[in-house]
Amino acid sequence: VLELSCHVSGKSVKIQGIIADALSVLTKVEYCVDSAAEWKKVLPEDGIFDSREETFRFEFEISQPGEHLVTLRLEDASGNTLFRNLSLVIEE
Repeated sequence: VLELSCHVSGKSVKIQGIIADALSVLTKVEYCVDSAAEWKKVLPEDGIFDSREETFRFEFEISQPGEHLVTLRLEDASGNTLFRNLSLVIEE
């Protein structure tokens, strides 16, 4: 993970980042909020995973106020998986 940032405005959450792998093409970015039960896919900015470096940006809302955990799951073509956790607070 070369860059990763999270911005909260009201109930809106914006996450963006740049990921890279020295050997394999990146194949997947997914996220979930507060649980690993429902993973949501994220596309890179160019619309297709086809290189060893990708930029992504996505936005979603969290309606429930309080502290939340957003987990990112990143995967390359060799099946290597990396997780990153972001803790954030939604104000009432």
